[in-house]
Amino acid sequence: MNGLDWNETSIRFMLDADAIYGRGFYTSLAEAVLRHVPRGSRICDAGCGTAGLARAIAEFDAAALIDAVDISALAISSVRDVPSNVRMLCADIFSLPESVAYDVAVFCRFGKTEQALEFAVRHGVERLVLVRRNCFEHSFALARRERRNSFEETCRELSARRLDYCAETLELRFDQPIRDEEDAMEFFKLYGGCELRRDAVLDRLTASGDPQFPFAVRGDRPLGIITVKTEGGNV
Repeated sequence: MNGLDWNETSIRFMLDADAIYGRGFYTSLAEAVLRHVPRGSRICDAGCGTAGLARAIAEFDAAALIDAVDISALAISSVRDVPSNVRMLCADIFSLPESVAYDVAVFCRFGKTEQALEFAVRHGVERLVLVRRNCFEHSFALARRERRNSFEETCRELSARRLDYCAETLELRFDQPIRDEEDAMEFFKLYGGCELRRDAVLDRLTASGDPQFPFAVRGDRPLGIITVKTEGGNV
């Protein structure tokens, strides 16, 4: 899950963000992903979390059949209003039976490149879409926290494997709504990385004008989308 584990606290914050800011973020991301995906595809959203991307893709393409898969039962059970063409699966994505085939697999800020390629081979995937952070620091961490599996790192790895791919970058934003100062302290505890100081946390808050969530933490999302034509799992 994008750098932290799913638990009741992290899911609560994610559902708050989905409700307030998620639609714009996931709509833009789904539009970008679908530029590389044939309509009516059978799609696997690997490590789907609260399924924001899967639901956005389903709205754009009613003919698509989407399996939204996550190993966390908490994350899967938190999802409401599931479109009819989305199936929620609580499973280890890397242990799905080989008999389960997909046209497209989307790994959105999840999994290593090697794992995604192995999944494509096992499940006959025609197109593998990798959504990666196009930066090296986490936008919510109070201290420097370098990320692995970045956009540039993934492109270098695919080039070293002599795989053909196309890539584009996006500048999106997905803020975190905050209920009060104590809520902010709890949110930043999720990301760790340094001693948690109240003044440092409060410096990150901006007024939102929303009576339920009067504060927000800005969440810039520079992303890279990489599409690998895996030709039925031949990589």
